[in-house]
This record gives sequence, structure tokens and C-alpha cells, in this order.
Amino acid sequence: MTDYPIIFSTPMVQAILGGVKTQTRRIAKLNAAGRVARKGKNWHPDDPEAILACPYGEVGGVLWVRETWSADVPEIVYKADMGARYLDEDDPHYMDLLRLYDKQIGDWRAAIHMQKWAARIHLRITKVRLERLQKISFGDAKSEGVEFWRHTETLKGLSACSCHYYEFEDLWTHINGRDSWNLNPLVWAIDFEVTK
Repeated sequence: MTDYPIIFSTPMVQAILGGVKTQTRRIAKLNAAGRVARKGKNWHPDDPEAILACPYGEVGGVLWVRETWSADVPEIVYKADMGARYLDEDDPHYMDLLRLYDKQIGDWRAAIHMQKWAARIHLRITKVRLERLQKISFGDAKSEGVEFWRHTETLKGLSACSCHYYEFEDLWTHINGRDSWNLNPLVWAIDFEVTK
């Protein structure tokens, strides 16, 4: 099975490290016929086999997390928790780290630029499904790692589960744009567990 990269923001990496984020949702791209496609095949979104088109892999596959990081020879430093990974001169990627350090001493590097050898978090996919964004359940919203952060007076009368749902809606809108929630796009809902 192929390992695939996946980008997470610093707060979402913190949620993964804290054990509260075990799901992610990513917009599914549809072809002109309204189908999901991969490797020359395409499926109607309602087809149970449509999950084979997931660009992040299938159940049992591994995602390696791209996160904000810094090349601080002889270490790689990860912004989410300021954790570090030491590379000694015998490490096969020590020279890669040295070249990066020479280009940008101590600066934070965007997650998109993380190479696989620098990744520290690997996620095993435990479930994949294709669904509409607003179909997310209260429990799934909590599994997205969204923490209740609004003052309780703001959401009077809503259960804690409902709060996670609305916090996820706010987070989605913040990341994807003002009308993105109302568009209710088809998304890949991916469950995962951290693997060693």
C-alpha cells in the first residue's frame, strides 16, 4: 500500500497529539459527470465502491502528516509542541537537513514543504466514507478535534455535543470560505489512528 501525505494546521496537529482528533474531512473532487474518479475508473458517489477513489488511500493505508516545522541542525523542530527530532551525522537525511538549514536558518517552514523523511506523525486509516459535509454527526464533529472554546453564555441551551457541531461548522467556514458550509459539498470522511 502507498503512503500519502496530508497537511494539518498547527491546532489540528496539537489535537492529534492530544488524542482528540481521530477524523478529518476533505472536499471530494467530482468529474464533469458528477462522479469520483481514480486510476482510470469512476464511480457514482452513492456506489459503495466509490471509496476506492479516495485520494488519501484506503483502510489500512498510512498518511504521513505534513506540519509546520523548522530545520535547526542537528534537529528538526515541530511548531505544534516544539518537539524536536535529533539527526546525527550518520543519519541518511542529515545532509538533507544541513542543506535546508543553509537556505533558511531557524525559520518556520510551511507544512506543504515538509518532506516525508522529516514527518514524525503517521496515521493508519481505519475507515473511509463519502458523504455530504452537513451529514456530520455530533460525535464525528467532536472526533474532528474541535474544542468547545466559546463562552457558555453564547450557546445557552445547546448540549455539549451540539457545541462541537457548531464549532466544526465555524472551523470549516474559516478554512474554506464564508459560503462553504452552505454549499454542503461531498467530502471524504476519514477515520484514523496514530501509528508508530
